[in-house]
Amino acid sequence: MLYQLILLIASVAKCSAVVSRLQCKWRGSCRTQRQILDSVLGVIVWKELTEVDFFSDYIWDGLSMMITNLEELIHWLTTYPAGLKLNSHLNAILSQFFVYHIYLWQTYLSVASVYIGFGFISLSCFFGLSVFFAALSDLLRLLTVHIYCFHIYAFKLATLSVMSIKSLWRLFRGRKYNPLRQRVDSVKLDTRQLFIATLFFIILLFLLPTILVYFFVFSSLHCGVRAMQMALLLLSMVQDEIIFCVLKQHYN
Repeated sequence: MLYQLILLIASVAKCSAVVSRLQCKWRGSCRTQRQILDSVLGVIVWKELTEVDFFSDYIWDGLSMMITNLEELIHWLTTYPAGLKLNSHLNAILSQFFVYHIYLWQTYLSVASVYIGFGFISLSCFFGLSVFFAALSDLLRLLTVHIYCFHIYAFKLATLSVMSIKSLWRLFRGRKYNPLRQRVDSVKLDTRQLFIATLFFIILLFLLPTILVYFFVFSSLHCGVRAMQMALLLLSMVQDEIIFCVLKQHYN
């Protein structure tokens, strides 16, 4: 159990932007001077953000707004979005599934947001302004895990639907993929088998637009979150490089 916990912590640290930024800061020259100057800037930012209650009110208000907007988005998908008439039964099932996961995530955030704000983010400021930006990127990834999960759910469902339709269409034409020989062979079907294949093909074909709408929406949200993470990481790198260039010119 302890070994598995250590592996989990190591895997999380490997993907952390904070760990990556700290490693980059201590690889180059002028390490001590860079850290001192970066920490001074981080403490200044921490003091300014503390005065406006950024670590408590602003973070929680942003999370509440994100959850509310996500619920409104899912509700909009159930009311014929952009004039598209989706399958009502599948739409209701998918919307209830995603809303339930939002409620679970909201319960977790209501407990963890205060500790994350005052603990993780506040502490990162003392390691430097560049580490603070990297910590914001990690925090954004942590707080939007549900959006990533929604993207994966919709992607898997869309992939399964498309592959099933492709296989049924091939079966409808009397063809079947042979995984042993890695080729498509001919197959003979009786009337009952052909009827069942045709029935499932039509059902999946009519359900596919609803699935693709959810896939497109959550993929767009996931891409937006990834773009914000990349922007924070870029800001962290640029700020650290500016400090390095200033110190290099000063000592040269």
